[in-house]
Amino acid sequence: MKMKCLRIRHLLSIILCLAMLFANVPPVFAEGTVTLSSPVTVNKGNLSTYQNAVLTTNGTAKPEDSLLVFDGVKVTVVLENFKVQINAPAGHTCQSGITLKNGADVTLILRGENLAQGKYGGAGIEVPAGCKLTISSQST
Repeated sequence: MKMKCLRIRHLLSIILCLAMLFANVPPVFAEGTVTLSSPVTVNKGNLSTYQNAVLTTNGTAKPEDSLLVFDGVKVTVVLENFKVQINAPAGHTCQSGITLKNGADVTLILRGENLAQGKYGGAGIEVPAGCKLTISSQST
């Protein structure tokens, strides 16, 4: 009986993998929820913390502190009710809500209501030449 259950489980795993392969849908299994309350730069040193994670913001954080930078990484993240709204005082330089740099390749899956807003000419999401941003069709 135990062996039969293992075979069925193995077969279902193969079917799931084949279905994702033929549907050309990348598997996304959230590794956990990360609540940001201060600026974060996702880079090669901390990539494992953010890969496939659900990112949200802390309702008590100052909006100008909710800055997210992807620096030279290939990563998929879920933004769930994520708010990045830069409220820098007058005289500050332009700043983007979310920034990609150094060849970052970022796939975003959006859930709930999300806001990315820059200040003083900064983009909501800045994607310079050499970087890639994909908004997944898995977004809801």
